Amino acid sequence: MLSKQYMMYESELNDIQKFLQKLSDTEIELLYQRYECGRSFETIGYILGYDNAYIQRQLKKILLKY
Repeated sequence: MLSKQYMMYESELNDIQKFLQKLSDTEIELLYQRYECGRSFETIGYILGYDNAYIQRQLKKILLKY
């Protein structure tokens, strides 16, 4: 059972690595700000100089690449 879990996690990690390789530095920064730092769309927009609607659209586009 432990071996099966390990293989599942390893597969997920490979999928995530492949996904991240498809992204630009800017896209990775947006994901980092939103999901690692937990910032709102408004805050990210303020930091990066965009409105929150643009940030929402960009994050949606990024996640569709997965």
